Parts: sequence; C-alpha cells; structure tokens
Amino acid sequence: MLRLTLAQMRRSVGRLTSAAIAIVIGTAFVAATLVAGTVMTSTTYEAATRSLGDADLVITGERLDETTATVTRAVPGVEAVHAQVQHWLQVQGPAGRLYATLRSPADHPRLEAEVLVEGAMPARDGEVALPQRLAQTLGLELGGQVTLIQERLPRDDEEALEPVRDERSLVITGLLDADASSLIGEGGTLLVTEPELERWILDQDEDALVRAGRVLVALTDGTSRTSARESVQAAVGAGYTVRTADDVADEMTASLMGGTHVLTAVVLAFAGVALLVAGLVITNTFQVLVAQRTRTLALLRCVGASRGQLRRSVVLEAAILGLTASAAGLVLGVGVVQAALTVLGRTFDSVPLPSTVTVTVGVVVVPLVVGTLVTLLAAWTPARAATRVAPLAA
Repeated sequence: MLRLTLAQMRRSVGRLTSAAIAIVIGTAFVAATLVAGTVMTSTTYEAATRSLGDADLVITGERLDETTATVTRAVPGVEAVHAQVQHWLQVQGPAGRLYATLRSPADHPRLEAEVLVEGAMPARDGEVALPQRLAQTLGLELGGQVTLIQERLPRDDEEALEPVRDERSLVITGLLDADASSLIGEGGTLLVTEPELERWILDQDEDALVRAGRVLVALTDGTSRTSARESVQAAVGAGYTVRTADDVADEMTASLMGGTHVLTAVVLAFAGVALLVAGLVITNTFQVLVAQRTRTLALLRCVGASRGQLRRSVVLEAAILGLTASAAGLVLGVGVVQAALTVLGRTFDSVPLPSTVTVTVGVVVVPLVVGTLVTLLAAWTPARAATRVAPLAA
C-alpha cells in the first residue's frame, strides 16, 4: 500500500500543495514563536546571571548596608562580600540621552560583573567607566566627558516650585565590555567611586540612608552552597533572605519575561487559528481526493483490499503530507527568526542579542507533532469515507 499511496500522492501534487502550504504556515508560526521565546529567555537569563558576577549567594532585604556585609564576612567559607548600592539617573552625550544605573566597583574581582576593555577603572571622584556600547550610542570617547543628570525635589532653603535638575560632568577613564545588563537597565551600568556614588544619592535626598539593593557573596573553593546559605542566613537573621545566585537569576528572568509570556501566548493563539484553517483546507482537500479516487478505491476492493487497508492508505498519505509540510514549516520558522536576529543585531547594536538561534529538542518536536497531528485529525473523516466505497462502484 505504501507504493500505491506514494503514486497517488504524485498524481495529486496540485491539490496537496494547497494543504501543504496551510500546514507550513501554521507550523512556521509555532516554530518561530518557540525559537523567539527561547532566544529571549536565554538572553535575559544571561543578563541576569552576569549582573551577579561570580557570586554564589545573594542576600536581599529592606535594610541592607555595610553592617550586613561585615556580619557575612565573618561566616566560615565566605571569601568575599560586596554590598551592591545602585542609583538611577540620566546619561547625556552629544548624540542623545539614556537612563542608566550608577554604582561603585566591587572590591573583589569575582563579584564585579563589568569587564574593563580599555582605559582604567575610576580611581577618584569625578571619574567614570561606562559601557562601550553606551559610549558609541551617545557619541562619547575615552578621555572625554559625560554629563550625568538627575532630578530632585527642592530643599527647604530653595525657592523653586518645580523639581530641581542637578547635572555634573565626569571624565571617562574606562570603557566596559558589551554590557549584558543593558537589557535590565536601558543604558547599562556606569561605575564610579563609592564617595561619588554616595554624593549623587545624598544630593537627591540629603536625609536618605545609603542602602544596598543586595549583598553578593562569593564562597571559597569546596564550600557547599547549601551549608553556607544556612550559615549566612543564621548570621544575618530573619529579616533577610539568603538565596543562591541561580535562584535569584531565575526570579529576575521570570520577572523580566512576564510580559513576554503574554505576547508568546498571543502569537501561539494566532498559530492555533492558522492551524485550524489548515485543518479545514486539509479536510476539504482529502474529501475531494477521495471522491476523485472512487473508481480506484472500488477496484482495490475488487482485488481484495479490505476497508482497513483503504483507511490506512489515506491516513498514511495524510501522515506523509503532515510530516513533510511540518518539517518545511519548522525550517521556515527558524529561518525567519534567524533573519530577524541578523537585522536586529545590526540595527540595535546596543542590545546584546545572540548571532544565531538555539534550536532545542522542543522547538523541533512540537511543530512536527502538532502539524502532523492536525493533518491526521483533519484527514480522518475522509479516510472513513474511503472505507464506504463499494466494489460495485468500479
């Protein structure tokens, strides 16, 4: 029956093509959505992981400061601790203005996420190191100056009724590697000395307490993360949460990808509509094919073919069509995402996108299974109709 099925498919290429195109479009939607989702998730996770440096544990809480870091340093197995204080402001250059994160470098290299590629880290107040991509975007150069801007409420001794704008120019002493954290902050991360950072924080609110957003902890080689986490948690107390860096990166990724999951669901809904339309086209195509092959099917009954063999012949034809068209849709979907990555990478060079897509097992299996299953379900009714052809119809 396989040879007969293939021969019938060759004679019906014209009609099968329309059904195949419908399957290709539907499965391409599915494949492209899954690949794009994988790219966005992996890129976001990489950015979240990089923002933590080589930390093993992360401490979070409402009142983090240097005291918390000091207590943590005394825990056995702890190699380095960094209380990461961050401040948000605007960065202005000749070519525009972006929002960015301001913080001071970590004392230990394992806890510093940013990598210096040119120049030097800031050593005194009035100096700054910024991402290379940000410098290119804003038209800044090493050794030049960059303007930092922030707005604050007027103080009691000021007569202004509207927010006061503070701005100050800093000398660019270093350029940082392509900043993956630019996905988390629009302009990425700028590094300044600790006194310079505190100055910006206190200038915005002179009564503010300099608090860390999180405390990064690096463990010595051979130290168990589980036991160290329990020891650090006991040392800092119940008012803080100690988690592994992997858990924090997963949480950051889930938070940043929340809106993306909704978009993915919407696109998959369009893919479902496309597959539903494909199913209607397939059903109509096979109904026409079965009607055209009535005499052939009757002759097969006359020479001893059973009803089951006729049904399996139509189902086999649908399976071959569904699998082949789904494979083509998979290739098309992956190709579309790859082309989009190439274009976006050249257009938006400030966003660290991967150069090639990552094709996982799920990306391959899901479109193939969905496309083939839709085809088989759509062809099932025409396959049953084929079994009702009587030998007398010959």
